[in-house]
Amino acid sequence: MVAVWLVHVGQKLLLWGALSAVSLACATLILSFLQMMASYAYNWLQMRPIPTIPGAYPFLGHLLMLERGGKEIHEASWESVTKIQKMFLAEEIPVNF
Repeated sequence: MVAVWLVHVGQKLLLWGALSAVSLACATLILSFLQMMASYAYNWLQMRPIPTIPGAYPFLGHLLMLERGGKEIHEASWESVTKIQKMFLAEEIPVNF
């Protein structure tokens, strides 16, 4: 009779242990997500007052305002790449590995 009672109690303890482990993992994930969101919101509020012209794109900046056509943008970016490549080949820029 005692063995049946221990099995029943042991199963409940195992269930409660698993449930608490899952709850702890979820709480940790939620708190880390909230910490990341708070950090992002703080950085966003710090960066918001920086003035800029609307229409800037990542990596392109205001290039589209200067040159509207796709051909000109491609040519300008290709000229920059070849210029940097020539500087590396001429060893004007020291490369440290």
